[in-house]
Amino acid sequence: MITRLLIVLCSLWGGLSCSDRQRLNPLDPEAPRLGESLGDLVALAGDRRVDLSWDYSSFSDIEGYLLYRREVGGAFALLAEEPLPADQKAYADRSLTNGTTYEYRLGLLVAGEGERSVGSIERATPGAEAMWAADRGSGLVWKVNPDARTARFARGRFFDLWDIAVDNANGACWISDGGFNGLYYIDAEGGVSEVKAALEQPGDLAIDSAAGLGWVADRRRNEVFWFSTTSRDSLEFFVVDASLAEPVSLAAVAGSCWVVDRLQERAFLYSSAGQRIVEFRSLPRPTLVEADADGTAWVLVRDGAGLVRLGLDGEALEVDLPFSDAQSLAVNRRDGSVWVIGEEAIVHFGRTGERIAQWEDVPVGRAIAVDWDRGRTWVATVSTLWKFNEAGETMARLEGFSAMTRLSIDRSQR
Repeated sequence: MITRLLIVLCSLWGGLSCSDRQRLNPLDPEAPRLGESLGDLVALAGDRRVDLSWDYSSFSDIEGYLLYRREVGGAFALLAEEPLPADQKAYADRSLTNGTTYEYRLGLLVAGEGERSVGSIERATPGAEAMWAADRGSGLVWKVNPDARTARFARGRFFDLWDIAVDNANGACWISDGGFNGLYYIDAEGGVSEVKAALEQPGDLAIDSAAGLGWVADRRRNEVFWFSTTSRDSLEFFVVDASLAEPVSLAAVAGSCWVVDRLQERAFLYSSAGQRIVEFRSLPRPTLVEADADGTAWVLVRDGAGLVRLGLDGEALEVDLPFSDAQSLAVNRRDGSVWVIGEEAIVHFGRTGERIAQWEDVPVGRAIAVDWDRGRTWVATVSTLWKFNEAGETMARLEGFSAMTRLSIDRSQR
């Protein structure tokens, strides 16, 4: 009787109500379209793992799934001896080899039809590296997967996204937002927390993971503060004892921090113990600073037309750049060398200013970050994130951003 009633209702109402029932499998030509990708397989690279996901829950006659993996050029093999249940939507493929590219495909077990293949083959290359990118245009902070094919997640819609800095002690990311009186904190899994503090307009940000300290500039008050990164419920700020006019860039190292004051044309290294270790004046229009492990700093001056190394002995060394509009720099904290990106080129200088390498015809970048452990260089343009190997060859690129301004490497997994 129930079956007969359903048939009668369908004949009376046609597609009005009965078309809303779950259709057959996604290969059924009358099945509803869920979007361009349906529930197709997604592969996200991680550290010695790939996380796979899919969703075909809108279809009624799928009895299970068969998940296959192969190394590039090899043959596909099942990941699990038994079919995965119909309600499963994810699978973690673990104990993989970092740096090896794996390919995955999904088979659907359809009632009365057996196995049917669906979707495309997905690639992923696991690795321990991870990149955080700040997209000021969208107000989002992205955690990009090691192979730069996909992003793990995006968080935010921050009102005035200014800077990001990764805490390599735990893989989390700190964010300064000029529209928030405090800082934001995103943990390694994507959880977002607000940390309120006595800041009026947070600006440049630096994290000293080894010392457990953070440093932040307040652009409205023209002050710089330091705080403990282990006390995140409410930050207690300690002011840097210096009269500042326009603090534009910070570089934290070994319990101290380099502070660049653009308007006063100076840079100094300040200890959290309250001591000014060394100071340099008459730096013409300084913009950015980065430091190596012993505290030596590299500073872009003359609005990016010049580069200066500042030593703890008070000596300054100016290095000629092959371009006049350097946008960003990155320092190898182990050997003190520096990478600078400018007019469609990246140049690499040694600690004493000698030119080690120069790559031509690279994208015009707005930010650069270097993973010296693995010989990887990351470059952010307005809309694209690029990843290069030690020879300057493109390894991957990820598009779709709107106005990237900052990159920060997660070095917590080593």
